[in-house]
Amino acid sequence: MDDFMYRAGSVSCSMEYLEFETRSLRAGESVSGETGGKEAALTILSGSCVVCTGGEARETGVRNSIFDGISPHVTFLPAGCSFNVLAKTPLTFSIAKTAAVCNLKHVKHVEMGAIKSFTRGAEQTRREVFELTPPGTPTNLLVYEVFTSGGNWSSFPPHKHDTETDDEKLLQEVYYFSFDPPEGFALIWLSDDDGHLDKAYSARDGDLIAIPRGYHTMCVSPGYTCSTHCVMAGPTNEWKIKVKPAYKHLLDWKR
Repeated sequence: MDDFMYRAGSVSCSMEYLEFETRSLRAGESVSGETGGKEAALTILSGSCVVCTGGEARETGVRNSIFDGISPHVTFLPAGCSFNVLAKTPLTFSIAKTAAVCNLKHVKHVEMGAIKSFTRGAEQTRREVFELTPPGTPTNLLVYEVFTSGGNWSSFPPHKHDTETDDEKLLQEVYYFSFDPPEGFALIWLSDDDGHLDKAYSARDGDLIAIPRGYHTMCVSPGYTCSTHCVMAGPTNEWKIKVKPAYKHLLDWKR
């Protein structure tokens, strides 16, 4: 993959271990789908809807904005599962899929507001993180939301997770960007150890970046808050990273 950035709109990308797309619906519209041979995570980014799976209808509650300060409703879907999403208000949601290798047998709902955020980093690297895949959930989909204040850095220090070793695990990743106010932007740097990958991208509201490999880090324009809806997937769901050696001394978080 040479081009990592997908611009605003209904965005989607596909990598070896991870498929991802966002959808937007008007109030009263609905969309149906099928997970096929994969497991999926359906995340309600903003709005309110009814998620129907296996004959069960679940209302998600109202999340007026990604920046409401509460965690979103997430539905984890096993392979061979059909679903329908009926928008009660204008709605934006994501669907992430990966190979069904973790024995997820039943639909699992994580209710809106059920996850508490924690702080990662400090001062200019401070950000708030929601880990949206509850511990013990049998899935290789790791779902997050990260909120970074204007002028701060996130995914810092630059780190990667593209190799299977004892100290690092392969996880492909996507970031879906939202800003408050929406005209904000972020800058993302992707690099590797030998200089073959050395690219910087600007991201605006509604953009998506795919990270199949390489070290990555980002900063947010002053005066704006950035939400990155992050999903990772790989051959396992173990999160072990390698920090770019030149910046390892700046690591100021453990979780």
